[in-house]
Amino acid sequence: MLTSIQGVDNEVDGIASGADEFLIKPVHPAVLRARIRAMLRQKAAIDTLEEAESILFALAQAVEHRDQYTAGHCQRIAWYAVSLGMALGLPRAQLLALHRGGFLHDIGKIAVPDAILNKKGPLSEDEWALMRTHSVK
Repeated sequence: MLTSIQGVDNEVDGIASGADEFLIKPVHPAVLRARIRAMLRQKAAIDTLEEAESILFALAQAVEHRDQYTAGHCQRIAWYAVSLGMALGLPRAQLLALHRGGFLHDIGKIAVPDAILNKKGPLSEDEWALMRTHSVK
């Protein structure tokens, strides 16, 4: 937001209404360039985080497709976690964290061999030991 109106109340109102920046005229060109560069760095960081999240969710879905026994399990856990969070009155940011955690909680199974993940019948002690490492991975 670029304005000639000064005052803390106006700045707070401008930012609260959705402005990413509040600059008072006249703005020195070097200050404007520095603020734009800072905002571009922030945007790039957010884009990188969103890309990483997309990759993690794709991996979680790959795990679900490998393990037919638990197909849909991560989505159900995410739904239950968010439902519980809503019942507790948690804020949106925490509900989002619960959704992500529920969806990604088994992502370590990507490191478990198919022979163990899809084995018919009970797992041996060694196989169970390996299966239990998915939470650490």
